Amino acid sequence: MAITAAMVKELREMTGAGMMDCKKALTETDGDMDKAVEFLREKGLAKAQKKANRIAAEGIVVDVVAEDGKSAVAVEVNSETDFVAKNEKFRNYVKTVADQALTTEAADIDAFLAEKWHLDESKTVAEELAAQIAVIGENLKIRRFQQVKEENGFVASYIHAGGKIGVLVDVVTDVVNDEVKEMAKNVAMQVAALKPLYTSRDEISADYIAHEKEILLAQIKNDPKESAKPEKVIEGMINGRVNKELKEISGKGQKAYTYEAEAEELKNAERIAVPADAVEMRTVVYQEERPILTTDKTEKLTIQDVIGGKATVEDLAAQLTVEELADLCVGTLRAGMGGDADGKDNVVGNASATVPGAAGDTSSIIWESRGVKNLILADGPAGLRLQPHFKTTKEGELLPGGEGMGDIVAAFDESKIPADAVDHYQYCTAIPIGTELAQTWNPELIEEIGYMVGKEMQEFHVDLWLAPALNIHRNPLCGRNFEYYSEDPLVAGKCAAAMTIGVQKDGKGGTTIKHFAANNLEDNRMFSNNHMSERALREIYLKGFEIAVKEAQPLSIMTSYNLINGLHTANSHDLIQAAARDEWGFEGVVMTDWFTSQDMPVISGTGHIYPISASTGCVYAGNDLQMPGCQKNVDDIVEAVKTGKELDGYRLTLGDVQFCVTNLLRVVAKVMK
Repeated sequence: MAITAAMVKELREMTGAGMMDCKKALTETDGDMDKAVEFLREKGLAKAQKKANRIAAEGIVVDVVAEDGKSAVAVEVNSETDFVAKNEKFRNYVKTVADQALTTEAADIDAFLAEKWHLDESKTVAEELAAQIAVIGENLKIRRFQQVKEENGFVASYIHAGGKIGVLVDVVTDVVNDEVKEMAKNVAMQVAALKPLYTSRDEISADYIAHEKEILLAQIKNDPKESAKPEKVIEGMINGRVNKELKEISGKGQKAYTYEAEAEELKNAERIAVPADAVEMRTVVYQEERPILTTDKTEKLTIQDVIGGKATVEDLAAQLTVEELADLCVGTLRAGMGGDADGKDNVVGNASATVPGAAGDTSSIIWESRGVKNLILADGPAGLRLQPHFKTTKEGELLPGGEGMGDIVAAFDESKIPADAVDHYQYCTAIPIGTELAQTWNPELIEEIGYMVGKEMQEFHVDLWLAPALNIHRNPLCGRNFEYYSEDPLVAGKCAAAMTIGVQKDGKGGTTIKHFAANNLEDNRMFSNNHMSERALREIYLKGFEIAVKEAQPLSIMTSYNLINGLHTANSHDLIQAAARDEWGFEGVVMTDWFTSQDMPVISGTGHIYPISASTGCVYAGNDLQMPGCQKNVDDIVEAVKTGKELDGYRLTLGDVQFCVTNLLRVVAKVMK
C-alpha cells in the first residue's frame, strides 16, 4: 500500500511521534493506522496516545441540550487559528452545526456531511461548510460529534476554557432538581479536569488489561537497561504501571484536587464582592470582507478636502485608479531614488529621495494631482538617523557622497563637485539606548526625550520616526537588544507609550513601534520561524505593543522579518488586522521592515526553506506600506486585483487595496494639518 503524506500527518497528530518514525510504522503495518499506533507504542516512540477524542489546539467544542434535557450533543469544529475560533461568525456557525447534530441519524461524519443542511435544504452540510470557509477565510473542519440520550433521567453538559473541552454526562435518576443538576455539573467538571475513560475500574475489560501488559512488556524489552532485570522484577514493574494507568483512566474513586488545610482555609477566607459592572467588558467585532469603496463626490478630491472635512479618506481613495492605489502601497526605492533599485549600492535605511539619510519615502504619485505629500521616514532608535553632511548644486540637486552607516561614510568626489556647490548639515541629538531609558523607571523623562525628538523631526521635515523598538530581551546574543527596553512587556509597553506621547505631542509627526512581533534574535532574522502558543504570544510578545497602542496611539507599526508558526508576520491578518486594529483599536498605518517582501539575496542570503513574504499577502493582511519598495511589489498588486486570481497564495480585491490606502491617507492628513 502506498503511504501518503496525509497518512503520515494523521499518525503524527495521533501519536506525537516523528515524521520518519510515523512513515516507517505505516510501512511496516501496510498502512493500517491502528496497527501503526501499536507499532510506535511498542517501540516507545509515541510521546502520548493522542487519540481522536482529544481536543484540538484550534477550534471549539459546542454542546446543545434538548429542551426536555433527555438528549444532548457535543460537536467539535476546527479552524486554523485561535483568532478565528473566537470570531462570532465562526462560533454562530458551529452552534448551527450542533443544532443539526442534535437530531441527526447519521452514523459518522461522512454521513453527516452528506445530509441536507437544516437551514437551507438546497445544499448539504458539506456545501455549507465550503461556503463558510470562503467567508471566514480559513480552512474549517467538522471533526466529530457525539450524541447522548437518556429517557430515565437527563443529560448534563459542561464546556471548559471557552470551547477547548466539552463534556456530556448521562445521569440516570428519578429526581431532577437544582441540587441534582449541580451535582451533575460538578461531575462534568471533574471529567473535564481528569479525562477518565471509564466510570469505574470494573468496566475495564480483561482483554484491555492484557493488551496493555503486552505493550509494557515490549517497551521494557526494547530498553537494554530494564530488560536485564529479573523476570519477577519486570512482572512487578508491569503490574505497577498497569495499576497506575487503570487508576488514571477510571472515574470512580478519583478525588478532586485538594490539600490538607484547604477546607479550613475556605471556611475562613475573606469574601470580596466584585460587582459585575466593575469588570470592563468589550465586544470585539472582527473585520470581514473589505467593501469596495465608492463615493458620490463628483469633483476631483484632494487631501485638503479631507483635512477640511469636505470629504473622507474613503471618498478620496474611491476616486483613485488601481495603479495609483498600488503605487501608494509601496515605497519609492523602485524608482532608483535613494540608492540602486536592486539594492546592491543601497545602504539599508538610507533610501529617501527627499531627506538625505532618511530611511525611505512613501509615494508622491498623487502629490501634484491630489496634494498628497510623500511621508519621510527616518530611522532610530537612538535619535534621528540622517546624513549629517551632504552637498547640492546651487539649484538644489543632491550630489553623491556622505552616505553611510556608523563609521563607514562615502567620500565626496571633489572632481565632480561644482565650485558653487552648497554644503548642508543635519546633526541630530543622540539619545540613550532603549535599555538605559527603561532603567530610569521614569516615563515622564522618556516623554520629554520623545518631545525633543519630535521637535527635531519638524526641523528636518521627517514625518515618521522608525522607533521605538520594544521587542522582548529573550536571547542574550540578539544584536538588537540595545534598541529594546526590557524582558518585561509591561516595562517595554509603558516606555514605548511614553516615547510616543512625547514625539506626537505637537501633532506634526509620529512614531513607528517595531518590530511587530516576536523579533528576538538576529540569526537568520528574515526567515526564522517562532513556534509559540497564543497565550505566550499575547501575554509576552504582543502585550507591550498592545499597551503602546491603547495608551499612545502611535501613527505607525512596523512588522518584523520573522515568521510565527509558519507565517510571515508581514502576511499575518490575525496580527495586523484582528489583534492590532480590531482588538486594540489601532488607527494608523502598518509598514513592513525593509526588503521584507522583496527577493534580495544580497540582503537576505540564499538557501532558505521559507519563501519571502508575499507582496499580495501584505495587502491582504492590512500591511499598508511595503518598504523600501520595488516595481514588482506594485505590479503584483495591480495584477492580483485586475485578474482576481490567486498570486503567491493570496487573492486581492479592490477593497483590500483601498483599505490599505485609506490607512495611509489618514496618517498623511494628520501630519499635514
